[in-house]
Amino acid sequence: MHFVFKFLVFVVLVVGINRTAFSQNQSHLLDLRTCDKSCSSNNYRIHQVFLSDQHGTPITTDLLTCEPGVEQTVYITFEYTTSANSTAHNGRLFADLVVGEDEQFLNYYFGDILPATDTPKKLTLSGFPMTWVCGEVVLLKSPTLAWTTSSSADLSESYQCNSYPSAQCQFQSTIVVDAPLAVQFEYEVGCLSEKSTSTVTFESTTNGGREPYTYAWEFTNGTPATSSDANPVVEFSASGTAKLTVTDGNGTQNTYEQTIEIPVDYTLSATSTEQTDEDDPDGTITLEVDSTGTFTYLWSGPDDFSSVQKDLSGLEAGMYEVWVTDEFGCSQWMEVEVLLAAALPVKWGDVSATSALGSGITIQWNTLKEVQTSHFEIERSLAPLEGFEKIGSVEGTGWSNQAIEYTFTDKYLPKASESGWIYYRVKEVSVIGDEMYSEIVRIAVPEASPIAEKWKLYPNPMNAEKLWLKAEEMGAANEKVRVTLFSQNQVIEIEDSLKDAVVHIGHLFRGLSKGVYVLQICSGGTCERKKVIKQ
Repeated sequence: MHFVFKFLVFVVLVVGINRTAFSQNQSHLLDLRTCDKSCSSNNYRIHQVFLSDQHGTPITTDLLTCEPGVEQTVYITFEYTTSANSTAHNGRLFADLVVGEDEQFLNYYFGDILPATDTPKKLTLSGFPMTWVCGEVVLLKSPTLAWTTSSSADLSESYQCNSYPSAQCQFQSTIVVDAPLAVQFEYEVGCLSEKSTSTVTFESTTNGGREPYTYAWEFTNGTPATSSDANPVVEFSASGTAKLTVTDGNGTQNTYEQTIEIPVDYTLSATSTEQTDEDDPDGTITLEVDSTGTFTYLWSGPDDFSSVQKDLSGLEAGMYEVWVTDEFGCSQWMEVEVLLAAALPVKWGDVSATSALGSGITIQWNTLKEVQTSHFEIERSLAPLEGFEKIGSVEGTGWSNQAIEYTFTDKYLPKASESGWIYYRVKEVSVIGDEMYSEIVRIAVPEASPIAEKWKLYPNPMNAEKLWLKAEEMGAANEKVRVTLFSQNQVIEIEDSLKDAVVHIGHLFRGLSKGVYVLQICSGGTCERKKVIKQ
């Protein structure tokens, strides 16, 4: 709690005590406690220091009780006697004044201080009003009183270390200023146990009055229901009350009561949605707390993610954890996973087809992202509704977050269809066998005749395993030839040299059932595809 000291400079005349016009706090002047004085005098005996009004009257009758938290303006009064029967002059009080949590330097100028050898007198800091709240402790730390025996020097506005002799300087240990009995306590609430009870620790902060104190506690919904300890520990089964009655050494009583709120049990639940966009994460978490009250949230997650919001959005896939804390500081932990929607093996860019007279049709495509790509298969059709056939393949990059360009040239074009169009598509095949197709592109079949065939198969249809490959083009017989057989369940490939421009390849079909098969014959940098019927 923060409190403000109010300082006033004015002329004060208190009946029975001689004051000068300079009675005030002068904290800007020299602190004599820094002058290494021994302060050997023992002229003054302090009997009581208490909070009072401006005229030295206690703020409550006989300093009985006050209500904690009530604010009022008070003064400090000293009750003293002296050993000397003479008036002191230029009287000053130095101390570190503590009120609650605030502390400040006090340099109060009294002027003349009357003797009190027979009957105690009061000396009030009447030029120093304070704003005080009932329950605050008021201390004068290291108080030191200084004076002169002669009035010839006027030290009301300035002085030096040697202006006050050590023989006219008296040091006192820290003084606790008497105040009314303020009964009050603090408490700390524990989180719910397995038995759904809360351990509440109480601490009496009662002050004022006269020690020793005796304590009488009463609790509703608490075990035990009563206690005489200064700082009891109580198990509360539900929110209730705590009432403290304190009796001081003079028999004065005061009571203080508070409502004690304890935590309530609550559970957490959450729902999450998947991340579906890898470039712009869009996962979400919605958190539910099945209780009213004030809660705070602390989330953590992948890549140093953190948030204090209850519900989250724009999340990437991963495991997230949250600490939910209620107003009592009791926390629960929960873990929530945001899944990644099935990752697409490829993110397609543009796909196009262009023709060059006499060179076939070139299919061009690019990928913007690849995930475990094995290869691409190029497929062709003259009538898409009737299906596509594979005409070639190109090795993929594998993993990539950058645009990759690919091309494939279809050199052996089929005869024009009735529509006059030829259709292409590209199939991406991942290393785990996942497949994904590009869009279909079409291009007009070139008017030029297809490239002359280099190879001939006979007999076709074939009977049993008799099938020969013959070179139709001059020079082909001197080239290495690679023959690939595509069947439904396997791909068979051989490589050989022709003898007399003819090679027997019927053994490729050994064990295969009757049907239509595709052979690819490659040599001299070109490939042809031919259908073979096995009877």
